[in-house]
Amino acid sequence: MFDSPRFYPRHRIFEWDSKFAVRNIKAYTAEDKPLPRENDEAIIQTFLEARVPILHPTQYNYIKLQRFLEKANAHDLTAAPGSSQHGEKIALVDDRCDQSGGPNSTFSTRNWDAYVCYPPGGNTIWSKLLDSREFYARLGEKRQGIGAERRTIYIANLTPLCALAIAATASIHQAPILRDFLHRHISHRESRFSMEFHLPYHALRKHTSPASDPRLLRRSGLFIPISQSSDRTEYFHEAQISFIVTGIDEWYWTAYCCADTYFGSEETAQFYLNEELDAPSGAGKSTTNPVWNPREYFLLVLSRRMNQIRKEWDNLITSLDDRLGYHEESIFNEQALAGPFVDDSGFSRTKEYTWTVQVLQLFHDSLERLIQSWDNFQNGESGYFNVKGNDTLQRTWEMYLASTEKDVRELRTLQTSLKQRIEMFDRMRNGVSILLYLSTIVEDNARGALDMLSLKDTRRHQSIYIRYQIEG
Repeated sequence: MFDSPRFYPRHRIFEWDSKFAVRNIKAYTAEDKPLPRENDEAIIQTFLEARVPILHPTQYNYIKLQRFLEKANAHDLTAAPGSSQHGEKIALVDDRCDQSGGPNSTFSTRNWDAYVCYPPGGNTIWSKLLDSREFYARLGEKRQGIGAERRTIYIANLTPLCALAIAATASIHQAPILRDFLHRHISHRESRFSMEFHLPYHALRKHTSPASDPRLLRRSGLFIPISQSSDRTEYFHEAQISFIVTGIDEWYWTAYCCADTYFGSEETAQFYLNEELDAPSGAGKSTTNPVWNPREYFLLVLSRRMNQIRKEWDNLITSLDDRLGYHEESIFNEQALAGPFVDDSGFSRTKEYTWTVQVLQLFHDSLERLIQSWDNFQNGESGYFNVKGNDTLQRTWEMYLASTEKDVRELRTLQTSLKQRIEMFDRMRNGVSILLYLSTIVEDNARGALDMLSLKDTRRHQSIYIRYQIEG
């Protein structure tokens, strides 16, 4: 499996195991055998408990995935075609095998340099957009019998029933890998790299009403308005792109890509299919000239998707600068100098600054997790992509890595901008609080002084009245 790397313990440098470069046909049969289970009601339990290490805590963090899968009914996977339960066609599956590397081929290794310049189209090509029932049926077919050695799967807005189809057909070797992959995609809390990545982000869109996620998996929030009087409504949306490549060797592998597109982030799966474009990479390649090397395909998809997310972050933070710039105008406007630090009896200014800081902190933390995961990848799993004796292939891969690194550098700059904004609004919020506190003390002192004067006047009038009564 691709999750079994070699590495040098002393330096923690990962190295691609050379055994993956040689065909291992005997191991293919096991991939056509799904997890054994008693009945369809046991799909979820069997999937979640498959090969769990004995040292893992009993309440290991699969509860979100479990709840997500339980929203689906296993009987819908085998219901009659056209049932409403199957939902839209959201799973785009592309199956094919290499003409020069089929099961009966004498080739046991490949010359990857030649594949960079002239990749074959492949044979036994099968590419279709499927609903959940059709997806389940295709995954259940014997891959060796249909020539589906190289398989890519693109799913827009993963549904519980679609995820259940993956769980129900996963082999005993793939189940733990796919279980972790699905869990990380559902949770939207973890950024991760290996031969797998999860890229969470927030996207800004203009809507007359919130474009809510019909799965109730991601959240949307009202964006900071341009001004108090503006009627322009914008929302920021939680989203994530998850991708994994897993397989037996460099011939027999599967790529899964799950992308959140409910708010209008990219073309439809039908568009990719009609135009013969690779969907996981967002049209980074034509399907007529596919990428056959699993590591190269990972780098292609990673570079394309990181660039997409960098642009989404850039769009959001540039818009933030535009919204929040009016607070800086007080620095250059003497008449408005006290404006940002004056609050009313309803504490509206304090509430505005507090809410703004919370939004900025949410964006900052999401970016920080993403950047930290990339740094960890650079210090470890990036060693998978060192090629020996394939100069053309190495140059191509270095190009993908350089492109990704450039986008991450720009993300660091955006993160710094967010941090500066957070500090500015913290100071402004503290300034309002201090002035409000001081003004309260002044008011209390003034009220106390008036009370003392009132008490003195009362006592003086009482003294005059008593003296008048005595003398009278």
